[in-house]
Amino acid sequence: AMENILTDWIAADGQVMVISPMMARQRLTDQQVKDLQSGRPQVLAELAGALNTDILIQVQAHPTRQTRQGLEVRVIAEAINIKGGQSIGRAVVDFLPPLEKTTINKFTRFLARKLMDDMTGTWATFAAPSTPPSTQPIGPLPQLDGPPTPDR
Repeated sequence: AMENILTDWIAADGQVMVISPMMARQRLTDQQVKDLQSGRPQVLAELAGALNTDILIQVQAHPTRQTRQGLEVRVIAEAINIKGGQSIGRAVVDFLPPLEKTTINKFTRFLARKLMDDMTGTWATFAAPSTPPSTQPIGPLPQLDGPPTPDR
C-alpha cells in the first residue's frame, strides 16, 4: 500500500511519467536488486539500460521499535540520477502505528513533497543560465561641460 500511494504522489496526477515499481522489479535480476539495496554504485549503469529512465527513487523501510500500538517503521527515500549516480533528493520519515490508510497517505505525501522539492531545487540550480554582464550602454551618457564639480 505504501509503495502504491507513494507512486501516486510522485506521479503528480499524471504530470510525471513513473514506471510501475512492479515492472521495474521484473526488469531487474535478483542480483541487481541485491546490489542496489546494498548501495553498490556499479549497478546504476545497468539500471539505466534495463529501465530506460533517468531517475530512480529508492525507498527502504526499516523497523525501529515495537510499541503498544505496533511496530514503528523508518522509511528512507532517495532520488538518484542513475546516469551519473548523483543523489538529487533525500527524505526520511518515521511511520507511527497503526499503519492505517490515512497515516500512510500523510507520511507518503511528506516523502513525495520532500523528494520533489529537492529534485526541483537540484534541477533549477543546473538549469539557471549564468548571464554575463551586458556590454551595451544603459543609455546615453551625460555630457559634461568642463571638469566635474562636487555637485555633479
